[in-house]
Amino acid sequence: MFSIVGDWIYEIRRWINRLTGRGTQRRTPLILERQFLPACAIIRLERDTIGSVDTWRIVPRQGSHDFLVAIDSFRKIKSEISKKTKLRSKKPGVKTWHHTLTPEAKQLLLWKPPKTNATHLFWVEKVSRIPLDGHIKMQCVGIWAFDLEGFSPAWAGYDRYPQAIVRRAVKTIAILPEPKFSINVADADCWLQAVSDAAKAFLGQLHHI
Repeated sequence: MFSIVGDWIYEIRRWINRLTGRGTQRRTPLILERQFLPACAIIRLERDTIGSVDTWRIVPRQGSHDFLVAIDSFRKIKSEISKKTKLRSKKPGVKTWHHTLTPEAKQLLLWKPPKTNATHLFWVEKVSRIPLDGHIKMQCVGIWAFDLEGFSPAWAGYDRYPQAIVRRAVKTIAILPEPKFSINVADADCWLQAVSDAAKAFLGQLHHI
């Protein structure tokens, strides 16, 4: 489990670095949707990392940080990383993929999803807009495991529930007026409440694990 979550975090942070980089290092993802609200703008982005289901960027009108809010398929993460690990091990002379994690990422690795029921991972990351000391600063606000298949597992294949749930959670926070917005957008408990309420609305019961 440690290896799976570690590689997943590494992939996400590489994508964030490309998103926020400067010059030739910058890679602008496809914008799928955009909406302007009194306290912020919300942008739905295409993301090509392992297990990606849906990704939103919240751009506050005040402050120097944005927030990435996303949901990923835990099953796809496990499957894809397992395949990559096997391919690397079969190539002669190729060493196992090692990487360095930030302190926040190392703390994330202490969290372990349940062995069976987790189908999706919901996470929120605070990201500086301007490099500080030459680096974009990232801080994990929170990460949670959910069973988002509900009573109709066939829907999970199209990720309809997860996409609808993260959309509602993002808008629940984004429509708040100041100063409530600035407080809630950086609060892990507020995000957990927003996504739990959205999961209840679509699935009929609390599916937080």
